[in-house]
Amino acid sequence: MNSSVKSCRDTLIVAMRAAERASDRRSIDVVSACLDVVEYLAHQPTATIDSVDTALNVLQRADAEFESQPPRTQAIKAAFRKAVERLKEIREKTFTDQTMPSIL
Repeated sequence: MNSSVKSCRDTLIVAMRAAERASDRRSIDVVSACLDVVEYLAHQPTATIDSVDTALNVLQRADAEFESQPPRTQAIKAAFRKAVERLKEIREKTFTDQTMPSIL
């Protein structure tokens, strides 16, 4: 799971670079906050379904926020979609035997 979380982090780093290129302070702040959440997840010795769900929820909310942004944020949107998909894969592969909430 750790390599998958790192892959998610790397995808968000791509989003950060895109936000910096666009000189969009709000996007930089949102991506930075999401990176912090994923870094926290990556440094946990054992991730729980709740911690993965929390990270997924934060990224999905940020992704929704970027959907309403101008076209200059297309690279950020694409990176967030990939990061969300990676977290969903982590959740499915790691916690398939546990009861999953219906919010996803």
